[in-house]
Amino acid sequence: MKTFVSAAVLSLAASAASAVTLTEADYGGFSNSSGYPHSGWTFSEIGSGYTAVSGTGEQNRHDFLHFSGLTPGAQTVTISFGYTPDASTNNRDVSVNWATSAFQAWSPPSIPSPQMSMNAANPTREVTLNFGNDTTTDLFLQINFLSGTGVFYNVTSSAFASDPSPQPGTPAVPLPAGVWLGLSALGALGLLGRRRRAA
Repeated sequence: MKTFVSAAVLSLAASAASAVTLTEADYGGFSNSSGYPHSGWTFSEIGSGYTAVSGTGEQNRHDFLHFSGLTPGAQTVTISFGYTPDASTNNRDVSVNWATSAFQAWSPPSIPSPQMSMNAANPTREVTLNFGNDTTTDLFLQINFLSGTGVFYNVTSSAFASDPSPQPGTPAVPLPAGVWLGLSALGALGLLGRRRRAA
């Protein structure tokens, strides 16, 4: 019995330590806007537990992400961009605005990244945000898709906490009826054995 329990615990620990990526499709679509953001936009809330977050975009769109539960301290967040090649030779241009507190429409944060261009010669780009010794546990990102289509991104960081949060809209999974039946049968056998010893 001890061996079984130890193996089960190791199995659970291994699955908790594995990489958990939240995709835009899993989330049901991140908050986004066409054109410059207006007073109606909000940030998509992303709780702790994901090792990476990925999404897509196209010209004149913006994704708004709020990461909460970050590990405070000297951390970095890396945003990698790429695009799906097609017949077009046009550039795909992106930029990122970020802050450690929410920012309002028409008032983007004062920490923008430079505009980054991708093309056949340079199909990927990356930007790294450094928090120094900041004690913040929140990151607000505005990802700007300035031109082109088929652009994708991946956000990773050691600051992301390790306990997975449930994905939005995912209900709790109930235990199958067989588990309850098996547990009740074990309990009945235990009572039966106890009565036999008492008799």
